[in-house]
Amino acid sequence: MTAIEMLKEFHFFDYVLTFFTLSFIGWVVESAYCSLAKGKFVNRGFLTGPLCPIYGTGAVVFMVLLTPFSERWYVVLLIGMVLADTVEYITSVLMEKLFHARWWDYSDKFLNINGRICLRHTCYWGIASLVYIYLFQPIYLKIYLQIPQKIRYIILGVIFFFFIIDLINAVKNAIDIRKFMNKLHAFSDSVASMRDEIKEKLDESKDTIGAKFTLRIASLYRQLDELRHSEASDRTSAEEAKTSPKPPAKNRMYRAYENIQSTAERTMKYAENILSEIKKRITDNDDEMF
Repeated sequence: MTAIEMLKEFHFFDYVLTFFTLSFIGWVVESAYCSLAKGKFVNRGFLTGPLCPIYGTGAVVFMVLLTPFSERWYVVLLIGMVLADTVEYITSVLMEKLFHARWWDYSDKFLNINGRICLRHTCYWGIASLVYIYLFQPIYLKIYLQIPQKIRYIILGVIFFFFIIDLINAVKNAIDIRKFMNKLHAFSDSVASMRDEIKEKLDESKDTIGAKFTLRIASLYRQLDELRHSEASDRTSAEEAKTSPKPPAKNRMYRAYENIQSTAERTMKYAENILSEIKKRITDNDDEMF
């Protein structure tokens, strides 16, 4: 029986269960890859549980749209690249719109599009589409269709129950990240705005400018410390947090996605540099004002 013939026995809930199954397998591969690179276990993915939905989505899309072309491997390769890039690009845009954070960024990669997809990963997806269609899918379908339909639906029901709970928690964590990133960017904008305001007063003396802005600058420094403390691990001392901002101890997503961490740290460093620039504009002694 060919893959196309086996898929004719699939119903809607079979595709949903396949989505969860491949999300789990994708999580295993992704977490293993990142864990080996870091030398420690990294739980990758949007969810806390062992699921990476983007892989499940890609697998179902491959299953439905690539299987009809399975007799021509080069067509599978090309369409697989396009489909995977489309899913990855749309997912990146939606995640950024919803949570105001860039979850991955390929801006430093060769031939990237807006940092959301790049040539290297496009090639990976093409190879993955061939492996999936010609090696994994035939074995998966044979095993899957041997499971009684009633058992499949029971498994799906259990998985779906825990998935909903995990999804609610994941959205809450992502919203927490969005709130922090919004607060951080608003702070950075305030610092930059003050710098521009001071630059417009070049004809005034340092003493005059200092009298007008000292309290505001001190307040901004306190806000910067608060932002760093809010992101510091509760195992980290306040003094360490001042010099080494760290992700929230309880927000797994922040730790799992390095791009979010680096964006937050760059923004804080940028704001701190502007504050230092302002201090030098007002006084020659960095310790004189604060």
